[in-house]
Amino acid sequence: YSDSTIKDEISNKIIATLSVEAAKLSLEENDELALDWLNGRRTPDTNQLLKGAITGLSLGSNAPKVFRAIAEATCFGAKAIVDRFISQGIPVKGLIGVGGVARKSPFIMQMMADVMNRPIRIHRSEQTCAAGAAMFAATVAGIYPTVEDAMQAMGQGFDAEYFPDASKTATYQKRFTKYQQLGNFIEEQTNISSSAKSKTVLSDKYQTIRQEAYDANMELPKLGLVLFTFGNVSVMDREAGVFAIKPSGVPYSELSADKMVIVDLDGNIVEGDLRPSSDTKTHAVLYKHWPNMNAIVHTHSTYATAWAQAQKDIPIYGTTHADHNTVNIPCAPPMDDKMIEGDYEYQTGFQIINCLKDRNMSYEEVEMILVGNHAPFAWGKTAGKAVYNAAVLEEVARMAYLTQQINPSAPLLKETLINKHWQRKHGTDSYYGQ
Repeated sequence: YSDSTIKDEISNKIIATLSVEAAKLSLEENDELALDWLNGRRTPDTNQLLKGAITGLSLGSNAPKVFRAIAEATCFGAKAIVDRFISQGIPVKGLIGVGGVARKSPFIMQMMADVMNRPIRIHRSEQTCAAGAAMFAATVAGIYPTVEDAMQAMGQGFDAEYFPDASKTATYQKRFTKYQQLGNFIEEQTNISSSAKSKTVLSDKYQTIRQEAYDANMELPKLGLVLFTFGNVSVMDREAGVFAIKPSGVPYSELSADKMVIVDLDGNIVEGDLRPSSDTKTHAVLYKHWPNMNAIVHTHSTYATAWAQAQKDIPIYGTTHADHNTVNIPCAPPMDDKMIEGDYEYQTGFQIINCLKDRNMSYEEVEMILVGNHAPFAWGKTAGKAVYNAAVLEEVARMAYLTQQINPSAPLLKETLINKHWQRKHGTDSYYGQ
């Protein structure tokens, strides 16, 4: 054999051999872990300057183990993309594998199904993209009335289907979390990510509210108030006339203080590379019209959101509620169609303001509200107080729900108890606490 022949033979067999050996390995949470950024990070959050990594190496690490870690990292990268679609409200109805790896590596496809915790079908065509283009062309040409008809007539079907192994999905989820943590570490330490680049031009004058907004946002998942990216916190700098808010659609595990976006009271970006929360205009309206509060929290916490969806005020049943409010927690009625079809987030701010105004309530006394068919908002003079109010709102909502389950006819709290509990915490002669 010539050198080139031997090289070609090894190249043709090495992946198949490694796949066979890697498939024999048991799956452990702390196995070798890789980051698939060998050619930079792909979507979401593309950054071609980032580098890959492998951790957990030991003297026992061999070629199949390293190969499996790299293959797994590729699956994790695909999961990050799918998770981003879902977090942005784009439904993922199924997964289809196309191309060489999908058809030639059952090991990787099975791993992909396990990591995704979804079945994956492997398309029979070796030129799937071209076939799809031909289907659209045939529809445009009038050969078929709809794309679906073209798919039915021209589709070649599927060769195989891989189903997730229930015994492995939990371990892969834990390893995916470690993969995300490794990515965050590498992005920060290499100092070449887009956020690190922008860091050199970020103004020191906004660092305080950036850090406060970041710290407050990170409290939400700890308190069980958010799932995925369902929430945001903003912190206001009255002197500068700007506030810091969470970037839109960025998972909490990927946040940092430098990723907080600085915007003005018209919702315009003052500083930052990322898009601010989609609720930014709501925050801006509230800050502009309510000068004596400096932080806002918006979540989709389960019980408070359930009351909002039911379009019901949260009744004042007990002293826990009275420690924080002397009234039922209001639910703002849904806005009319014209407001919804217009500048929706901007109008949401007025939906909140008008609800309190119509009920003769002060935002300085009632620091929480439900937005009908939507979810809760809370606020306060500091970020810590706003987060506290959001947590109290969720707990009071839960208590009220359970109260109604136990006794649908439960009476509201007596006025004397309401006044007693409010005054002992907030009155001129308050004595609760140190």
